[in-house]
Amino acid sequence: MFIKKMEIHSTRDGTFALSGPVWDRDNNEIVFARTGPGGHIEYDMQISFFVAFDKIEVAGGKPAVAFLNAMAGEVEHILLATEVEARRLGIVP
Repeated sequence: MFIKKMEIHSTRDGTFALSGPVWDRDNNEIVFARTGPGGHIEYDMQISFFVAFDKIEVAGGKPAVAFLNAMAGEVEHILLATEVEARRLGIVP
């Protein structure tokens, strides 16, 4: 995350938290800061992301694109081997 400018206007009690960024599943949003009621944040930043799978034993935490490319390669390998065997058995001309 590259922050060019950030102004924090918190509440009277000074409630403010800067975090992660963290994915909030319930609200379908990325949270990088919180302020109390009445406060707000003005910012100019660039954020880069990667998508990963969560709670999948074989893919947990791995970047989605790399994992899907690897899985596509495995599927292609299996299909090619199946085709070769089907041709050998005379099932496919």
